[in-house]
Amino acid sequence: MLIIKNEFQATDGTIYDNVRNIHYEKKEDLFGNVGTFIAESSKQDSKDFEISEEGVYVYRSFYDKSKGLRIYKDYGSYQYTHYDDYKLISKLQKKQKDIKLSEFPTGVVTIENKVIGQEMPFYENSDPIGAYFNSGKMQKRPTHFYLEVLKILKELYKEGIVYTDVHTKNFLINNITEVVNIIDFEEPFVHVDNASPHQYLIMIENLKLYLLDKLNAMVGVKFDNSYEKADTLEEIEEVVKECDHKLKIK
Repeated sequence: MLIIKNEFQATDGTIYDNVRNIHYEKKEDLFGNVGTFIAESSKQDSKDFEISEEGVYVYRSFYDKSKGLRIYKDYGSYQYTHYDDYKLISKLQKKQKDIKLSEFPTGVVTIENKVIGQEMPFYENSDPIGAYFNSGKMQKRPTHFYLEVLKILKELYKEGIVYTDVHTKNFLINNITEVVNIIDFEEPFVHVDNASPHQYLIMIENLKLYLLDKLNAMVGVKFDNSYEKADTLEEIEEVVKECDHKLKIK
């Protein structure tokens, strides 16, 4: 049986009234009650709920087509890892009113009140930014999308969120509108309060190494030497803007 509750009560009794609980009474209730299988983080050839390893399954929910369900694999056979998603989601949801470029998870997926995943926005007709660049469907310069990613990261940082898990699978591009969305908000990749300089540095290095460098290799965009020296979001943005301008006037 599936029960959707508009709040989540943790085992210590704390009630999170801004975290929805997508609750299944037992594991067998998942079958046929999650929605359309979309993807698996490590491979695409299995929909078996018994796998016990790191990674996630992604489904488009059957109860609300605007929602997706990210279910962690390592809950297999009831060997649950303890997730505090509800605490993270509660913090993020309180900031949602001040953030325009990102949509945060809206709830947790549970069995017997044990958290096994997240409820999140579902972005239809979208591909990971790396796959989109490879598809040949780009109508705009690649640097346009880099700037959109930077806008998202800068807005999050302004609101106290350092998003360190920057890579090509965590940003989606809509195939029709070419709007960029960020996904995958999980600990320890989002540091909501009191972010350290080290965490900021991780975000910068991952942005350059796992996003810009990787995508540049696909499309042949060349930054000048100041790119290597850039160590803030603002400095990277200036380099990308200059490159975007050069591509525009070619």
